[in-house]
Amino acid sequence: MRKKLSKWLCGSLALSTLTLSGCMMHKPDGTVNDDPFEHYNRVAFAFNMDIDHLVIGPVAKVYDKITPAPLKTGIQNVFANIDEIPTFPNDFLQGNFRYMVVDVWRFAINTTLGIGGLFDVATRLGIQPHIETFGLTLAKWRGGQSAPYFVIPILGPATVQTGMGYAADFYMSIWPYLSNLTTYSAWGVRLLDVRAQYLPADKLIETSFDPYVFVRDAYLQRQTQKIADNQNLSKIPPGK
Repeated sequence: MRKKLSKWLCGSLALSTLTLSGCMMHKPDGTVNDDPFEHYNRVAFAFNMDIDHLVIGPVAKVYDKITPAPLKTGIQNVFANIDEIPTFPNDFLQGNFRYMVVDVWRFAINTTLGIGGLFDVATRLGIQPHIETFGLTLAKWRGGQSAPYFVIPILGPATVQTGMGYAADFYMSIWPYLSNLTTYSAWGVRLLDVRAQYLPADKLIETSFDPYVFVRDAYLQRQTQKIADNQNLSKIPPGK
């Protein structure tokens, strides 16, 4: 079953690679269109919204209501700690060797003293979180450029660049190497927890003139800022 999960993830993301070639459209002023796959993206967005309204959203509301705040914080801390594992190879690929040392040290502290990341001890000691992804690595290799918007079924908004990064980061993480039951259970909890964090934004999306455009623009603005921050990383001391 884990192989099927890996194949599904890579299959969904492979489409972004196929569509990238030959589909880069340009606006009349000559700038790159951020959404050349809009027709497909709207279909995928509608599919994701239907799944969310029918299943994920209602279950996330129950999860949010019955789960004590300290437990939710602990769950988020554990997943954040696991997310730091792909940061190490991406630090290396970007040449951020000073950050790699600090990031490994932060992970070691939270995994041991923080009991598997349940408690964010490193931040209390002044070592701030720093997450790198293969999507950001691709952006750095490309001189800080982003990529066309691309909606992935179930996973949601992305760009071609970040979508390709998801597949690479998946294999850099622990998930492919755990048991099926552990992997699926963890992913299920994580999906609910992330969805619960976005519940306050539901009304904004639903009341917007075009929910698709609202989500797309918000995602692209955030992605652009993350890439810009990552490009300026050398100016910021590690751990700050």
